[in-house]
Amino acid sequence: MRLGGQYEWVLSDGMGSITLGASARYRSEMALAVDNADIFTQAIYAGMWQDAYWLYDAQIVWNSEDDHYSVGVYGRNLGDEVYRTDAQEFSSVGGIRTAYYGDPATVALRVNVRY
Repeated sequence: MRLGGQYEWVLSDGMGSITLGASARYRSEMALAVDNADIFTQAIYAGMWQDAYWLYDAQIVWNSEDDHYSVGVYGRNLGDEVYRTDAQEFSSVGGIRTAYYGDPATVALRVNVRY
């Protein structure tokens, strides 16, 4: 599920506009791999499931009146949630289990010039 919104303010005297936006993304509990449990006992392998989590993002962007220039600050995963996005179970290769994690909290400054 994703909830989000944004609002744009037009600045006076040809100064362009400012857009402020935010979103929240929810992901329910999920299996990270098809081979996430022992086929005989059905015991779930540690690290092969991800609990439910929320991610929060926000941005503020200035756009020039002619839309040729913009400067924005973008924040992703602002709650710094630690979450897994995928996993693999290699029991036939020494019982190796691998998990892949989502990005930590990040903030980026982006400057665009359109011509």
